[in-house]
Amino acid sequence: MNTDTAQDTPFIPAPRITTVAGYLLTRLTEAGVISIFGVPGDYNLGILDAIAARPGLAWIGMATEQGAGYAADSYARQRGIGALVTTFGVGELSAANAIAGAYAESVPVVHIVGTPALAARESAPTLHHNLPGRDYGHFARMAAEITAAQADLRAVTAPEEIDRVLSIALRTSRPVYLTIPADVADLPVLAPVGPLSRASQEPDQGVVAAFTGRVRRMLAAADSANLLVGHLAARHRVTSQVRDLAVAGNLPVALSAARYHADAGRPVLIEAALGADDAPPLLCELTQALAAPASG
Repeated sequence: MNTDTAQDTPFIPAPRITTVAGYLLTRLTEAGVISIFGVPGDYNLGILDAIAARPGLAWIGMATEQGAGYAADSYARQRGIGALVTTFGVGELSAANAIAGAYAESVPVVHIVGTPALAARESAPTLHHNLPGRDYGHFARMAAEITAAQADLRAVTAPEEIDRVLSIALRTSRPVYLTIPADVADLPVLAPVGPLSRASQEPDQGVVAAFTGRVRRMLAAADSANLLVGHLAARHRVTSQVRDLAVAGNLPVALSAARYHADAGRPVLIEAALGADDAPPLLCELTQALAAPASG
């Protein structure tokens, strides 16, 4: 006879369940997305249903996928990240120019593509929007050339893959690419239990030391110096550090074509091949160098 009582059994709360599409939308809203752009298509309707059911998240339908891509690019420049939804093949190819532009301009846009159902791929000799044959990877291979990370989602690995890809978008300030088969979008997965991992704040000490050492030597030997500010300062949120650098060295400031939030009237140019993790400590080192330049 079982004599266990309720007091003898520890309470284990039931895990919170969502769907693959729901998990992705939760992470996007956590990152700052409140509007998603795109064009409906037969392979992405499950994703659109999830957006429509999500309070506080707006669907912005566009006339073309290319327009949706450029809208998401502009949105990301203002809010830190943007997203668009297209359909497999013709839809995603229409957005390719905008995604390539986001890659060139270092803009974190999440391109979400609804793809044919896995079951349909097994039963049908060919499906519309695809090239002839059963190869459904043509367009993903194209996207890999103009995005920083990609994933073709399956329920068993979707949470980890979504977190990985979105973290790369935020860390590198580059577009990323996620495909969701039509019969995967509604599959259940565990809901997020913690915050989305952001970029590590640990700098590459080798990069910092090598770059600042070089700049110290150049400044010590120079009669004058100017600072050129490029678009990466704004993308990686280091404009305040750049401003401190200019003030410390009393440097004339010039701006590239990219928008930069500097004090009005201060003439800087900076366009360094640095990641977001390296830039703040490096700029701090340079500010100290300008405040007290090395003698030799």
